[in-house]
Amino acid sequence: MMSFPSELFLLLVILVSTLGYLAWQFKFIGKRLTKIDETLEVLSSLVTTVDDRLLRTSVTHDSMLNDSVQKMQANVTSLEMQLRDAGHGRENPEMLELAIRFVHEGMDTEQIKRKTGLPSEVVESISLFHKR
Repeated sequence: MMSFPSELFLLLVILVSTLGYLAWQFKFIGKRLTKIDETLEVLSSLVTTVDDRLLRTSVTHDSMLNDSVQKMQANVTSLEMQLRDAGHGRENPEMLELAIRFVHEGMDTEQIKRKTGLPSEVVESISLFHKR
């Protein structure tokens, strides 16, 4: 029977031990990479959710700002008319209230002008300010 020299046996033991350790490290690193991938998927999903919510919020705020700007434009137009017509007769308050009610009911500006006799500028201002 042939015997191995002790140095060769020691090298063989070290080699097998090192390979076992490397295999264990490889398995450990693989598990960590899997956990990192799962975490990245969760984070990606959260970022997508935040992006969607941010987009919806931006659209909502944009719409609200648009409505506010339209109301302010109507107010400016109304004030402009009031200043322009300061020396002239005032509009009948009942006709103004009727025009506002017609706007709330969804009637178009031409019909409102015909039914109330109010000027186009007044009806358009009321429509811009009171449209829902």
